[in-house]
Amino acid sequence: MRLILHGLRADEPLIRDAVRRLRSEGHAVEVRVTWEDGDAHRLALEAVQAGAETVVAGGGDGTINEVCNALLETDRANDVVFGVLPLGTANDFATAAGIPTDDPYAALRIVVERPPTRIDVGRVNDRHFVNVVSGGYGAEVTTATDPSLKRVLGGFAYFLTGLTNMDASGPRHLRLQGPGLEWEGDLLAFAVCNGRLAGGGFHVGPHAILNDGLLDLMILPDLPFSEWPHILHEFRTGETGEPPEEVIYRQLPELTIEAPDSLQINLDGGPIFGTRFEFSVAPQQLQMTLPEGSPLVKTP
Repeated sequence: MRLILHGLRADEPLIRDAVRRLRSEGHAVEVRVTWEDGDAHRLALEAVQAGAETVVAGGGDGTINEVCNALLETDRANDVVFGVLPLGTANDFATAAGIPTDDPYAALRIVVERPPTRIDVGRVNDRHFVNVVSGGYGAEVTTATDPSLKRVLGGFAYFLTGLTNMDASGPRHLRLQGPGLEWEGDLLAFAVCNGRLAGGGFHVGPHAILNDGLLDLMILPDLPFSEWPHILHEFRTGETGEPPEEVIYRQLPELTIEAPDSLQINLDGGPIFGTRFEFSVAPQQLQMTLPEGSPLVKTP
C-alpha cells in the first residue's frame, strides 16, 4: 500500500499509530507526504510506476480528486485499488460512503480487508471527478469560506459562510442539455453528482450511486430570498432523503452546461472556469474499497 498523506496531517499521532498497527499486522505500508498543490497527483503516479497494488488518498476531497485523476492517466487504472483515508475539512465523499472520518485505523482497515468495488467516474471537459461538481451559490460558498474558519469549525464553516452570503449571490443564466432534458433559465445553484454530499454536508444528490452508470443533476431555480433559509435547511439535513420539492432533479449519462459569461464551478472542491462544460460518466473505471453496506453502492 502507498499512502499519499496530506502534509498538514502527517504528524498526527492517530495516523502514525494506525500505520504502525497495520505494519505490525504484516501489511506493507509506504507513506509519501505532500508539500504543495499537485504533489498528490505526482506521488500517485510514482506509486503506480513503482508497482503499488493499492494507492490511498489521505486527505480531503481535493486529495481524492488528485489521486483519482492520476490513476486514470496510467495504464494500470483497472488494476490498482483506490482507497480513502478521510482527513479533510468536510470529507463529503467519505461521509456519504460510510468511511469513518474520525478513526484513521478503522478507515485503513477497510482498505486492507474489503474487496474492491468498481465505481463510476465523472468527467467534465478534461477533468475527472469522484464526488460532485457544483456551480452557482454552492461553488461560491466553497471558495469564499475562510481556511482558518474551516480549521476551527470543520464542515460547519461552509454552512455558516452560506448563511452570511445569501444576499450577495445572485442567479446565473444557464442552458442545460442532456438526454430527456432541455432547460434554460436563471438558477441559484446546480450540482452534477457521482456522490451525494458537497459543501460541508449538503445533500445535493440524495439518490446518487457510484456504480449505476449515471450522474445525478440537481438544479435549484431562482427563488425569492425569503425561501432560501428553508431550502438550505433541507439541503443541510437531508431529513426526507429526497431533494426539496422546489428542485429539478434528473439522472442521466451525459450533460452539457453553457453560460453566456464565464462561470466558476467547483470540481471536488477545486475551482475551474469556463463558458461550456461537457459532462459524461465512465462506468466502473476504478476499483475502490468501500465499507460493507455502503449506501453509495448498488449491489446485485
